[in-house]
Amino acid sequence: MSLAAQIGRYSGLVLVTAVALGVMLANGWGWDPTAPREEPIRTPSLDELPTMPVSAQHLQLERVEVIDRYSGMIKPWERFQIGFDTAGRVLELGINEQGQPLDDGDPVRAGQVLAKLDQRHLEARQREAAAMLKRAKDEFDRAEELKQVNPNAISDARYLSRETDFEIASAQKELADKFLADATLRSPIDGVLSKRLINVGEQVLPQQAAFEVIQAEPMLFTVGVPESRIRAFIERQRDVDHRRASGADDTFSVQVQLVGHDARGRRWEPLTGAVRTISQTADDVSGMFQVEAELNNKDGLLRAGQIGVGQFVVAVVDGYRLPATAAVIRNEQLVLFYMKESSDSRDEPAPVTRTSQGSPAMEVRPVEAGKKYRAAIHVLEPGKYLEQGEEIVLLDLPLAARNVITRGQHRLVEGGSVIVVPTDADAAP
Repeated sequence: MSLAAQIGRYSGLVLVTAVALGVMLANGWGWDPTAPREEPIRTPSLDELPTMPVSAQHLQLERVEVIDRYSGMIKPWERFQIGFDTAGRVLELGINEQGQPLDDGDPVRAGQVLAKLDQRHLEARQREAAAMLKRAKDEFDRAEELKQVNPNAISDARYLSRETDFEIASAQKELADKFLADATLRSPIDGVLSKRLINVGEQVLPQQAAFEVIQAEPMLFTVGVPESRIRAFIERQRDVDHRRASGADDTFSVQVQLVGHDARGRRWEPLTGAVRTISQTADDVSGMFQVEAELNNKDGLLRAGQIGVGQFVVAVVDGYRLPATAAVIRNEQLVLFYMKESSDSRDEPAPVTRTSQGSPAMEVRPVEAGKKYRAAIHVLEPGKYLEQGEEIVLLDLPLAARNVITRGQHRLVEGGSVIVVPTDADAAP
């Protein structure tokens, strides 16, 4: 084969190979020479976006209570374990208001008889001590008369012996009276008999627990506060004490919501109390600081052991309240959308001047339903807001951002057009 023929053959093979590679690459890249040409994606301008309906809330500065919530337990004001100071056999129990022997849950009064021991041997010992005292006193009186008539009629040793016998008999009589009194157990307070630990006929020992009596009015609501929050409680308590020392009527208040519902499925009415004590040291087991609040129990409906959630007012601050759902996350930041005038010549809401207690104060005019505005973003910086359950309390808010969007904010973009629509609350008379 000639050289020219070989070159022609190789050139044909190269051309075929190049065409095949072109087809393979085109298929690999998804190129279709017959497909219509696509236009590049274009981001619409703000003016081209549809006007979004939203709801807004006009925020005003107010005094806001900062709440800490902790679950806790109802406990009695005081708890007493009562027992006899002497040994003996239980003769009888005290009687309740219905004339029945005392039992768990019965109310008792201070000084009321709870139980008695068999007192026959104690009564006999008391009579014996009384007789010994009478004889010793008579002999001492005769010795004293002789001493007064004639100092030499009785020796000093005999006189001293009569005096000593009288003192010993007096002490024995007092001891017998005490043993007899100790055989009757009485309630130290007005309260409720929470536990009866003895029965008639049982033999008891000295200081053996026979009854538990609790003081049920008032009651205590006890919670455990972690180390990270206990200082807020201490500062609040000191502030309240300072105000009260200055004559102000202030309390470290707490509202307790008991767990559970009534027969109709409704939650129990919240109870209002005041903090009484804050423990000096943390509990060895839980590591929490114990805080006790006083609760009124005049109606007797509270029982030790009930569970509740306490809302403690740990501070009172000036701030702006709004629903927590108004805040959204954009670019890993917590933000609020607020409304400003849509006119190019007025980027900010026109402030109006109001007077508060004689001093001028700047305020922003509330938005108008049916009017178009522009959506703007306010970033919530840590330390300048508080999360309070279903609300957020803003400690600092620019004047322009007082009209906060509370519904429809999740689909907004900064600078987008919005229109205010009335809510059900706005339509209510």
